[in-house]
Amino acid sequence: MSKQEYVTFRIPKSLIDSVEELIKESELGYRNRSEFVIESVRLRLRELKTQKEEAVASV
Repeated sequence: MSKQEYVTFRIPKSLIDSVEELIKESELGYRNRSEFVIESVRLRLRELKTQKEEAVASV
């Protein structure tokens, strides 16, 4: 099994503050902001892929 590699992103502090506040005040199950960001990116990628597939299918 290969080891997972990671990269660092710069995100505006105000945006991270909003994420941390949401995590702290809700019961969404995120343990930290990294989990939230990773899932958010995955969901957005899935959404864009679906849009692309729908666009190709409608041609």
